[in-house]
Amino acid sequence: MGKKEAVKVVLERTYNVPLRKEWLKAPKYKRAKKAINALRRFLAKHMKTDESNIRIGKYLNEKVWARGMRNPPHHVKLNAQKDSNGVVKAELIGFSIEAKKEEPKKKGILARMKKAPKEEKVKAEEEIKKEKEEKVKAEEEVEKEKEEKIKTEEEIEKEKEKKVKTEEEVEKKKEEKVKAEEGVEKEKEERIKTEDKPKSEHIIEGVKIKEDAAEIEKAKEKKEAIEKEVEKELRKPREQLYKKSEKATVKADREKDKELKKKKEI
Repeated sequence: MGKKEAVKVVLERTYNVPLRKEWLKAPKYKRAKKAINALRRFLAKHMKTDESNIRIGKYLNEKVWARGMRNPPHHVKLNAQKDSNGVVKAELIGFSIEAKKEEPKKKGILARMKKAPKEEKVKAEEEIKKEKEEKVKAEEEVEKEKEEKIKTEEEIEKEKEKKVKTEEEVEKKKEEKVKAEEGVEKEKEERIKTEDKPKSEHIIEGVKIKEDAAEIEKAKEKKEAIEKEVEKELRKPREQLYKKSEKATVKADREKDKELKKKKEI
């Protein structure tokens, strides 16, 4: 097979590409993508190739996407080169257009055999790392389980203490109920004793009550008599005043009658 022919640059130009009019047609979240597509169409039109043959450089792409998908630039200055194969490479002004370096492929079984042990070593190291990580995770899980067991044991002890407290409170309430019942029974017994007393004792108690009542009545009568005497003494000056006022009113009435008679005679 013959050697590949060297690719020559047929055409080289610089452009200031307007993008705003195109990306304003798209929604905000697709503006940068629309700007890239507009760039491809512009280069295909002016360099006279298909859009599939256009290669946009790294720094040109970064310039378009620098401010995010919503705010692409409104103009871009770039250098464009066209190959003899019809491929157009575009890059931002100030940066060189780099050609991809094609590395020669190593052929033969020996080259493959040399690569194989290195890959196997890398895989083995990765597996060892994974096993170590898994062991560490397993140990952490065991520790977590131990801590959870300790917590559950503490909670069980707390619940036992609460149960003991509740049982003590229940016993106290029972004792209080028993005391209350004993008090009720004592009162019943006292009533029964009073009812079971002989009639003679009841009669004696009744006589004492009557004597006490008579004394109380006598004391009340004495108080009433004293109050009446006090009221009489207080009424005396009032009665005198009433009498004086009555006399004055009688005189005034008589004088008024006399004046009326005189007016009638006139």
